[in-house]
Amino acid sequence: MQGKTCETYRGLISHEDIIGKRPRDIVATRKGVKFRITFPTLEEYILSVRRLVTPVYPIDAATIVSLLDIHVTRADHEDGRSSEEGPVEVLEAGTGLGSLTLHLSRALSPCASAVLHTMDVSAKHSTHAQKVISGFRRGIYLPNIRFYVCDPSTWCREQLSVRDGKPFLTHAVLDLAGPEEHLLDVMRCLRPDGVVGVWCPSVSQIMVAVASAKGTGLFCERVLEFPGGTGVGAGLRAWDVRPAVIRARAKKAGEVRQKEEGAEEVQQQEEEGAEEVQRREEKAEEIQQDGGKMEEIQQDHAEAEVPLGEELVPEPPTLMPEAFICRPTVGDRLVGGGFFAMFRRKSDD
Repeated sequence: MQGKTCETYRGLISHEDIIGKRPRDIVATRKGVKFRITFPTLEEYILSVRRLVTPVYPIDAATIVSLLDIHVTRADHEDGRSSEEGPVEVLEAGTGLGSLTLHLSRALSPCASAVLHTMDVSAKHSTHAQKVISGFRRGIYLPNIRFYVCDPSTWCREQLSVRDGKPFLTHAVLDLAGPEEHLLDVMRCLRPDGVVGVWCPSVSQIMVAVASAKGTGLFCERVLEFPGGTGVGAGLRAWDVRPAVIRARAKKAGEVRQKEEGAEEVQQQEEEGAEEVQRREEKAEEIQQDGGKMEEIQQDHAEAEVPLGEELVPEPPTLMPEAFICRPTVGDRLVGGGFFAMFRRKSDD
């Protein structure tokens, strides 16, 4: 930028000395120390830009794109897709800083017709992400991207309505709070065998997503833990996350249920016998005593809306649903890392 300087450990470099130069050209600080100009790598760029939100760190973003296994060619029919299926279309819910957006668009860039639909509920974040993406190598990966400020589920329903209910997405990534709330709508937009990935900071959020996908047209292929940290990564760790019935507990619950049902049956028989005796006694009393007195008592109880012989029992307070946060704590600051679940849509057959 005009009038700005770049501070180095060997002095300042004026931006005017950099503007117009080519990669590998030499510039000097005001102290005469020479530096060679290069384009920043995608990793360096993401780690250096101004942030409004925490990004998906470049190593994590590159791994997510690799796991999604996105393949495009210059002509869609060359990679096995028929012209009726249409171009490759990918959904990213949660634009954020634009880090994962850049990595996804880079994977789609060989095909001019491939589209990345990225959305965020915050207009401020979406606008900032557009600037970030435009600033990397003069917007080389911008043409494939369509930006939206909206709710992902609403967008999916609108798109299906416009497209006559025909699924159109090949891949999707949910990087936002409460991804389980959008899984079903995203699934309806996925083509058969399409993949949707869920990126969360905590495994407890993955558990909720896996539970919500049960009984739908999605099945969970894998859950992976990303190590994070300030290094270059130490490999992924696979997790087994699935609903399960503990047999010992189920057996014990069945036995308790049988005992309770037997006890209830005996108690019901005793209560029926006691009620019959009570009815006979009351009938005898009605004959001997004045009926008005009994009516008064019954009326009082009816006004109180409490049957004779019963007491008001206060209802237990309704507890708010909670989610557990489960992740390791390393120092005071967590850098990168998280959990990634991959779901695949079942085929129509």
